[in-house]
Amino acid sequence: MPHLRKRHLEPLLKKSLSWSPVVGVLGARQAGKTTLLKQFGAETRTFDDPRLGELFAKGGVNLLEAARKPLFLDEVQKYPPVFDLIKLMVDQNRKPGQFLITGSVRFSSKADIRESLTGRIIVWELLPLTLREAHSKGPSTLMESLAKAGLQAVAESLESRAWSKRRDWEHYSRQGGMPGVCFSRDKVIWENSLRSLVDTVITRDFYFLRNSKIRAGTIHEVLQEVAFLSGESISVSVLARRFRVSVPTMKAILTTFEDLFLIRSHGRKFYFEDLGIAHLLRTEGARKSQERTIEELVYSELKAVRAYHSEEKVSLSSYSTRGGAEVPFVISSRSSGIWAVAVDEEDFLSEKSLKGLYSFQKAHPEAKLLHLRRGDHFTLHKDRVLSVPVGWIL
Repeated sequence: MPHLRKRHLEPLLKKSLSWSPVVGVLGARQAGKTTLLKQFGAETRTFDDPRLGELFAKGGVNLLEAARKPLFLDEVQKYPPVFDLIKLMVDQNRKPGQFLITGSVRFSSKADIRESLTGRIIVWELLPLTLREAHSKGPSTLMESLAKAGLQAVAESLESRAWSKRRDWEHYSRQGGMPGVCFSRDKVIWENSLRSLVDTVITRDFYFLRNSKIRAGTIHEVLQEVAFLSGESISVSVLARRFRVSVPTMKAILTTFEDLFLIRSHGRKFYFEDLGIAHLLRTEGARKSQERTIEELVYSELKAVRAYHSEEKVSLSSYSTRGGAEVPFVISSRSSGIWAVAVDEEDFLSEKSLKGLYSFQKAHPEAKLLHLRRGDHFTLHKDRVLSVPVGWIL
């Protein structure tokens, strides 16, 4: 396949299969789950085929026992009884590497799924292609660079490992990372493919998760509004009034978007899982949105670092005060310590970013301060803030 890329999740899957009887991979529709897991499964069955559910209803245990292992079961959320069957088999035989399963909804969103395999499964999330994956680069080395002693050493490490050009990450911010879609050079094909994906998720998957009487057109409009507000603090009550629904209903809509891997909450903000979908929704809208290309890129990269960095746990959060100080990203690990990360869309360190960074360091004296922007060189502000081009961390 011309657009097949090595995924950063592969070594984690191999390791997981060596000690866990069941390994799950969750992620958005068309993120590449099926393509990836077919490489590991000895046999594949998909519940996208409704006939498979009928076969399992008649003799599911026999099907599981007779299958070659690892057995890859695709889109398992469409047939919840299979979880109890897997649980039964695993309880009788804890041998590692028996089942690989995928789903396009978060298992935690369905109680009958969530309760069946607790303690019997390790679950990973497959994100859309990162910029590095799209260019066949290895996993991020950001955490290793941030672990260097001294801001100067960190800057030199980031610069020495930098590879992307501005045109690369600007293209990625528009095209996104959905395999098979993001590589299209034909704008019409790209738009139609992503539009079809969004329509499928809204008209089919949304109602599978949420029993709602809200029309699909309204749900699409809410998703488009969230795209315009990406990176901004969102008031659920304001959104509810705008679309004439109750606050609990709006919360349920946003939660369902998250459960379907369309968006992800970060403090009071939301970012899209795929930058291409966000870009498409904004271009289809009737108004312009504030450009947050750098911020969206940074969040996309940091969430991938957190998801795929296997050596140690990486945490990602945000920081804000009642006085208006804000740091959009706080990233930490055992080796790198705590880093407050500010972002500006232009090639300079703004007063707003400085205010947020200094406020955070006052509250956390051990923290180090990183600023990301456009440009092609690094600077040190008063030996406290390391300011580097965003391309150096991607």
